[in-house]
Amino acid sequence: MSACRAALLLLPALAAGQTLAASAPPATATPAEWKSYDLLVDFRALPRPYSCDELWYKVRDVLLQLGARAYMTITPYGCGTTHGREARSPRVEVKFQPSPSP
Repeated sequence: MSACRAALLLLPALAAGQTLAASAPPATATPAEWKSYDLLVDFRALPRPYSCDELWYKVRDVLLQLGARAYMTITPYGCGTTHGREARSPRVEVKFQPSPSP
């Protein structure tokens, strides 16, 4: 039902001076839970090799911009130079929780 139609149905009752009481079901309190995320991000063919510290800070900055809580775990793998070769396809494991919305 559209909001306009619902308002039109309520007008006669309001014009007659009747009060409308909404009966809400009793509220039951449930504890809040933080939803945790545990992701493995694979980067493929980056334009240049990144050190593990560079990846850590870049991923952290992105997560903070997206609204993650500051308490997060970021573990980069295969970054910088591995076995004498530049690593351009590193992995990053991230564990984080979103911040509550205001």
